[in-house]
Amino acid sequence: MLNSLPHVLRSATLIGLLAATAAAMPQIDVGLNVVFNNATNPALGGSWQLVAKSTDFGIATLTVPLANAGTITQRAPRGTINSSDIAGFGVFQAANIGGQYQLLAMAQAHLPSTGEQAGHFYGVGTLANGSPEFPGKPVGSNSIGPALSSLTAVTNLPWAAGDVFADPAWSTAAVLASGTFASGYGPTFPAGVSLSGSVYKTLGTATTVGDRSGLDEAVLTATLRTNLMTADYNRNGVIDAADYTVWRDTLGATVSPGTGADGSRNGVIDQADYTFWVAAWPTNPPAVPLSAAIPEASAFFSAAFAGGAMVAFRRLNRRPSNRRFPR
Repeated sequence: MLNSLPHVLRSATLIGLLAATAAAMPQIDVGLNVVFNNATNPALGGSWQLVAKSTDFGIATLTVPLANAGTITQRAPRGTINSSDIAGFGVFQAANIGGQYQLLAMAQAHLPSTGEQAGHFYGVGTLANGSPEFPGKPVGSNSIGPALSSLTAVTNLPWAAGDVFADPAWSTAAVLASGTFASGYGPTFPAGVSLSGSVYKTLGTATTVGDRSGLDEAVLTATLRTNLMTADYNRNGVIDAADYTVWRDTLGATVSPGTGADGSRNGVIDQADYTFWVAAWPTNPPAVPLSAAIPEASAFFSAAFAGGAMVAFRRLNRRPSNRRFPR
């Protein structure tokens, strides 16, 4: 079918198919919410939350590296089923890796025997104000999945009861762990260490477990969010010219408040963030004028896209008409 199309249309069709395949991949977005006791002074310590949202029918497993975590408390929902079996996120471990970071691993792992109920919670990371369906379900909470009549003693409900930064984009994110730190820049995702996880691709029944994605199927992202008003835009512990580069390269972007180069915490990388960076420079800021920044993002990318598209079109039209599309 593809070979019957003109070359340009075949290319566009293949790109569309690849994009559709990528879009169908299960996804887990992990957020590290760092709340300092004083938004302008990291030396006074604070608290943190590890939250996650997902596609499909919710999170089944998750492994996340955290550096400088301080104390760690499990916050993922769990309970008891079949009188004595652990339900929900019954597996939780924080392993110290070489003294450099903690590796947090959590999973819903109960496998029911014949006739037992399967204590898996669906919708963790996809349902705001979520809960499994069971007799003690909180009033007004949301559920998907089977009714679990033998489920009791469930803690950390409802999940996704509200984002600490009131960002609607994270309204379905469940708190999976939390902690406190004494001072410094607080916990962070260590560079070069990957996250992994899986989601439920189908809903199970009261006695069977839904299908899970493979660990190599899910696409994971990590986002550090904080209330700290800092001009350290690359989060390397110092305010320097490299932070200006981060601001310049993202000028005009819309971000979660306080992330990236959003020093003013208004959700947009703009002149206010440049002014904030200049004011925060330890001595005299370098002579980098605002006018040295890149053009307005929309105009810059529109021009770049138009130029690139024209070059590609010309190249395609110089190719022989009988050129076969590569398989």
